[in-house]
Amino acid sequence: MIGCSESSEASPTQASQSPAAQVSTSKAISDPKSEEALKRRANDFNTLTVAKNWDGAWAFYSQRCQAKVESADSLKSLAEIAMKGRNQQLDPNGVTVRVTGSSAQVVTVDNDPSAPADAMKPRTWTFIDGQWMFDNC
Repeated sequence: MIGCSESSEASPTQASQSPAAQVSTSKAISDPKSEEALKRRANDFNTLTVAKNWDGAWAFYSQRCQAKVESADSLKSLAEIAMKGRNQQLDPNGVTVRVTGSSAQVVTVDNDPSAPADAMKPRTWTFIDGQWMFDNC
């Protein structure tokens, strides 16, 4: 959601994992390319952004978006500007996805009354190397 306009599903018990891989605690999904898998990834990403865990959120960005934003520190700076005066309230049940092959559109409901109109715009995610990556840049 933050940065470009705004990802590894592993066991949350492994201590050596990245912060992004440790978010989801529900059971494994058999098809990592499914809508269910994308919803989980989007919710995990949203959890990280609401918590202002920019290093964790950074891991969800596609290589293309990482190249544009440059670093997790840059992401943090962009997020601070975008979120100034806001109280992001993302609804975990308010994630809608539409998958078309290896690309998808994700809409997340933000209940913050001061959210800009484009907060409800679909965000692009792309299935890359076996997982959904935030690719909206």
